[in-house]
Amino acid sequence: MSNNKKNKINYEEEGVFYTPGKSLKNSDDFESFEDFGIKKKPVKKTPKKLPPQKSKYPVYMAIAIISGVLAFIILLILMKNILGGESGVKKSTDFYSEPTTKDYEAYSGEEKSGVSISGNEYLGVIRTKSDSFKTLTIYNISFEENADYTVTGGTQIFDKYGKGILFDELREGDIVDFVYDKENVLISVNKSDKAFSETLKNGFKLDKINKTISNGMKTYNYSEMTKFIYKNEDFDPEFIDPSIDTITISGYEDMVWAVTLDKGHGEITVIKNNKIKNGIIEIDTNIYKKLNDIDTVKLNEGIHKVVVKGTNIESFTKEITLAINEKVSLDLNEVPIKSGKVTIRPNVDDYALYINGNLELSREPLELEYGSYTIEIVKYGYITYTSRFTVDSPEEIIKPNLTKEVKMGTLTVNSNPSGANLMINGASVGMTPYSCDLVQGQHSITLKKDGYKDITIDSIYISEQGATYNVELQKE
Repeated sequence: MSNNKKNKINYEEEGVFYTPGKSLKNSDDFESFEDFGIKKKPVKKTPKKLPPQKSKYPVYMAIAIISGVLAFIILLILMKNILGGESGVKKSTDFYSEPTTKDYEAYSGEEKSGVSISGNEYLGVIRTKSDSFKTLTIYNISFEENADYTVTGGTQIFDKYGKGILFDELREGDIVDFVYDKENVLISVNKSDKAFSETLKNGFKLDKINKTISNGMKTYNYSEMTKFIYKNEDFDPEFIDPSIDTITISGYEDMVWAVTLDKGHGEITVIKNNKIKNGIIEIDTNIYKKLNDIDTVKLNEGIHKVVVKGTNIESFTKEITLAINEKVSLDLNEVPIKSGKVTIRPNVDDYALYINGNLELSREPLELEYGSYTIEIVKYGYITYTSRFTVDSPEEIIKPNLTKEVKMGTLTVNSNPSGANLMINGASVGMTPYSCDLVQGQHSITLKKDGYKDITIDSIYISEQGATYNVELQKE
């Protein structure tokens, strides 16, 4: 290489610009002016001259604006993703590849021995839900399998109308369309719009043997995997009474996958009070029965108003709160019976008084409950007084009338000859021989017969053992 090449001068740095002429055949051979025999004159060093340049400020401004816009968009998308996992806002597709989904109906013809595949959409029912760990146990209806899935901030959560909802708004028993990844993290979980929901009450049919539920128009099936829920807790379907309970069934086609007990029932046992007369029981506004016709009654859980009425009681009201499957006793012996003051005034003194067989020593008015009673008054020399009376007013007065006791004896009169007309105390009573009962004491008798003299005995005495008289008639 020549010294010129070694000591090559950069004329551009010296502020000299050269454009080769047309006679230069090969510009690649151009190294320096010395190559053409041209000597460079020495020049004074002057400040370097730069070629005219446009201002770079607009470029910087454009770059800054674009960078700021991009940063704002990225920040906005990140915020939407973070909030989307908790609020149900749909996350941007800029940060993940939308999975290839298949409708769960596409699997209806596949064998049940297959396994579900991540990235596909399935129909399932939420069996358990952990608010603390943000996990769901979902039963895959298509493949009949349970699996635990995790909900993250990026999980899409929607209601059946496509509106974003919170994780807290998912419920055990919800029928959902769900998509998950290989780590069992839910990509999306949406309340399915293909599921049915129906509320049944007052007379639906529940066949616990054949596992069917009927609303009268259509019959649905359920299985051991059907979720029975009451206030977010599992319960036994044996507790359901179709005659009174209200349930909501949710499922797909003719299969019920969730049964929610909206309103269960309890039971009231009535302990009767036999003292209540003409008793009537009223419960709320729809039950009205005679007390004698009711022993137990089933009622929906909640507060119930019970009213008991009778002719001998004040109206009795009680509020009863029933929990599901609870039995409560209503003891009507607590109901006070009306009472009245009863004054007893017999026509004798020094008597013994018995009320319903119990001796009453007091001679003051008696406080007796409304009802019927037996009264008995005993006094020597008088016939025992027995009667029944009813107390149905605040005050009652009873005036028993005792009759003196009359002791009797048997009188027998014979005559010879017989067939005489017999008169006792002046009254003809019959023909001899004659026998009758008379009050103990003195009496008179007369015997008459044609052809015979009349015979009168003024003083005959009849004792407790009676008396017998044999009379001989004398001819005239």
